[in-house]
Amino acid sequence: MIVQARTAGGEGRPPQRLNVYIDPPTGRVLEVVDFRSSLFGFLHFFHENLTVPEYSGRAIVGWTGVGMLVLALSGIVLWWPRHGAFLPGMRWRRRPRTSTNLHYLAGFWISLPLAFVSATGIYLSFPPQARSVMSSIAPMTPQGPRGFPSPLRQTAMTADAALGVALKAEPGARASMIALPVAARGEAAEVAAPVWRVQIRKDGGENATILVNDRNGETAHPAAQMSGDRAAQWIRWLHEGSNSGSIWRAIVFLTGVLPAVFAVTGIMMWLRRRRSRKATFKRATGASGTLQAAE
Repeated sequence: MIVQARTAGGEGRPPQRLNVYIDPPTGRVLEVVDFRSSLFGFLHFFHENLTVPEYSGRAIVGWTGVGMLVLALSGIVLWWPRHGAFLPGMRWRRRPRTSTNLHYLAGFWISLPLAFVSATGIYLSFPPQARSVMSSIAPMTPQGPRGFPSPLRQTAMTADAALGVALKAEPGARASMIALPVAARGEAAEVAAPVWRVQIRKDGGENATILVNDRNGETAHPAAQMSGDRAAQWIRWLHEGSNSGSIWRAIVFLTGVLPAVFAVTGIMMWLRRRRSRKATFKRATGASGTLQAAE
């Protein structure tokens, strides 16, 4: 069983999220893992904010996404055939250089997915502005205070009691996660009762969340997401390639790999054109010098 925990964090640093692996029969801690200390955790953190959130790393990533979006859309304009030969340009052609063929052909096929992934990345990189735009289009749940809420140190119910109440409300279900109640913040801090969040898996494989009131043991389900919240969730899923099928996941993977290929092939094409222009200039100046000498 995996339990998520947070450290207190050092001075000026946010709390750190840890995964604690627990043996269910005995409750013995098997291992404590900091996800961000792993390779994939570091790559995720780097992709999110370049590992420098305190220096506007997320905004830098967002503006890089703007550049990628412009390159993807302008690439379509540059690729678009000028004389109506559309279909031949979609196939591999016998060009003098494989790198040129790869740059044009792969760029065409990945341009629209790359533009879409870049646009969704821009949305995720500027949360306040993105939320403001989305809420002007579709209703969203009011956002509470930002930051990590602190779990309650003392609760009226034990974890076993809260789990038992949740499973009693959904007979036949199996628990997959339980979250400690957190201290309410903001205007509702004095009236809101702390709740246990229990995630369960029903017989049909459907996941659900049950809220257990820590004061009186009453159960409830979370309020249904508003249309804006669902749209924002889908934007994140589509950007990450999660919950979207293996085909879209593979396409998202290619949008991360192929820009590096485009950079290498683009530099190679630029260098060849530069050498070609220099050679043409030398031939032109050499021919003019020979002509003047002959005169």
